[in-house]
Amino acid sequence: MKTANKILFTSILLSAILLMNCNKEGCKEKHQTSTTYVIQDSLLIAISQEWQQQNYEIEVIRCEKSEDHISIKNLNDIGFKFDGTISGTTFSFPSQDIDDDNWKKVECTGTITGNNIVIDYTFLNWDGEPFWGRGSGTKK
Repeated sequence: MKTANKILFTSILLSAILLMNCNKEGCKEKHQTSTTYVIQDSLLIAISQEWQQQNYEIEVIRCEKSEDHISIKNLNDIGFKFDGTISGTTFSFPSQDIDDDNWKKVECTGTITGNNIVIDYTFLNWDGEPFWGRGSGTKK
């Protein structure tokens, strides 16, 4: 009887680990919902201490299979897709390496409420200088 309980416990534990890993691997396209937002933001140029105004669209991707997963594509009008987590209306993207001519790393936080999104982000250039941005937008 003890051996059967150990096997059952081990099976349940392995199943739970496999299910958790499936959610962390990303989201297959057929389980995604995508929303486009029109963004107006400002990026602080560290060298000149001036704010650069810009307008662009981002795509926010949510996963039906993993409710805490979120992706943003085209932040700061560069084509990269960043992955993070969302809880309620608040999302965050930990520091991530990117391979862009101008940028080396990015991190981001923000909120989505109704049809509105607010984003605060930091890019690091290849010299390690931070560039801070803040934007807001509405669903397209």
